[in-house]
Amino acid sequence: AQAIVDQAVKWLDEDGVIRNPIDGGHDDRWEGGTAARFACPAAILAAEYGRDDMVEPASRALTQVITGVVQRALNDAPVRSRGLFDLVMKELVQACVMLKPMAPTQQHQQWADVLSAFPQDKYRCDHDIRLGRRPTNFAISAVVGEWFRHKYGFGGSRDWIETTLGDQLRFFTDKGMYRDPHDPMLYDL
Repeated sequence: AQAIVDQAVKWLDEDGVIRNPIDGGHDDRWEGGTAARFACPAAILAAEYGRDDMVEPASRALTQVITGVVQRALNDAPVRSRGLFDLVMKELVQACVMLKPMAPTQQHQQWADVLSAFPQDKYRCDHDIRLGRRPTNFAISAVVGEWFRHKYGFGGSRDWIETTLGDQLRFFTDKGMYRDPHDPMLYDL
């Protein structure tokens, strides 16, 4: 992870957007997912490995996603990437937790407020389940993100976790592997 983060930090622009030169340097086509997936390991490197040089880039990326993409979703603005929150909520919460001792209190509080206000109906899997569609691995990722929100005091609904995970249990094999409808994506319970 350290080697990847050290390479990706060069792609982080002043606004906290990852601009991948391999994709022509355009903005994050995953609308926040790449920055979230950068912010989390960068925050872990800062907190667990003393990489103080990662505090500012991790904070910049995290701020861009939380106060940009997540906040826009809370205001009912469209989000390009359906399923984004299902897949990266766990990274957003983990980065927020790891950066708390190093980030300015006001910045951390801003992150916490937005994460705490996030409703479960913004998850793609919640929408799919309500429409009677077969959930995908997005649901398992969303459950982990919700558990992190619950565990670290950013809201999260224990009832939603239990209901959504309970609905997903039928898609696990006897060996505990999740059968995604687009196999061979497998997840260990």
